[in-house]
Amino acid sequence: MFWPQSIVRAAATAVFLAAFAGAGLAAGGVFRTFGKWAVGCDNGLACAAFGAPEEETGTERVGLRIARGAGAEAKITIELGSKDISEEESVHIDGKLALIESRIAGGADASPNDPVLGVIGRMLNARTLSLTAEPDKSDLISLNGLKAALLFMDEAQGRTGARNAFVAKGDAKGKVAKGKVAKGKVAKAPAAYPLLRQMRTPAQKSSAPDTLSAAETKALVAFYRKNPKDSHCDFAPAELAGRIGGGFLLGGGMKLAEVYCWRAAYQAGSIFYLLSAGSVREALFERLDTKTGALPLEGGISVTSADFSEGRLSGMHKGRGVGGCGEQTSWLWDGRVFRLASQTLKINCGFQNATFHLYRARVRGADGKVAPAAKDGDDEDGDF
Repeated sequence: MFWPQSIVRAAATAVFLAAFAGAGLAAGGVFRTFGKWAVGCDNGLACAAFGAPEEETGTERVGLRIARGAGAEAKITIELGSKDISEEESVHIDGKLALIESRIAGGADASPNDPVLGVIGRMLNARTLSLTAEPDKSDLISLNGLKAALLFMDEAQGRTGARNAFVAKGDAKGKVAKGKVAKGKVAKAPAAYPLLRQMRTPAQKSSAPDTLSAAETKALVAFYRKNPKDSHCDFAPAELAGRIGGGFLLGGGMKLAEVYCWRAAYQAGSIFYLLSAGSVREALFERLDTKTGALPLEGGISVTSADFSEGRLSGMHKGRGVGGCGEQTSWLWDGRVFRLASQTLKINCGFQNATFHLYRARVRGADGKVAPAAKDGDDEDGDF
């Protein structure tokens, strides 16, 4: 299981669910772990929970994913691997056969007898789920933590007290008329994904960064020596000149300088600085706090496997050498700072359908066309 440092900090406080109750999300998405389950909600209030078998095998395995979109009429989907759970010939909860008759359900009018809500209700009071009555341990999905994960989802989506809540059920019900809930509090409205503008950057001689001039290199070295806070880099200040990878043109006389920060067995990270008219400053990035959903601006961050092209900077931190899990992030340059455009996370290595989209944005390209926010299942997961 892969644990990015940002997630380790968030997981340490995951047990304090009550502190989150009623708080909803801030500008970005959030992520938590409860027992054997992980749950994430993006900045539009779409949420998913994922549980895996307890025993590691070293091969690709099947986990259980429960997802629900934002809004009163959002449906529930339950998937085992890449298949809807209703397509399975048999599903066993605590060894007993469970019949699942519907692919999707759970809208605002859902009754207590809704088939999907019913099978989830059985899971909440059970210990394991499997495809056979006597499964191998490597195929036995633990339900430890599922109730806390789905309660977190109820709170995040504002379903507390609604008939179609997973855990925090009540009597609230209502129908949607002209896009609004006409009666009863059943869910928060979906949050709109932000629209970012991809700036047109000057053409370079090649896709590789330009070599910095002697004056630019001198200014960057002097700045770094005065601001040695990038202690996560594996070199001493005196070695910086040999770590400069070059610069990318941003326009307006500004250049983005890349400095190779650290290297591991199968990946490496870089830090970035902005150069303009002889001055140097740290490039600022919007960073998603997966505990609170806040989007603070930070400088001196390390980007793993960084790639810059036409105003977009992206990185991927692998959880293991062959890929299969990790964290992917991309930012857009807005002329001043790098704005977060997308962030996906997969902490369960070797599983299908275990990726969480924690942040999504629409992007207006330099040609004026708007690309919609990514959807679950889009082919943007790279080695995931």
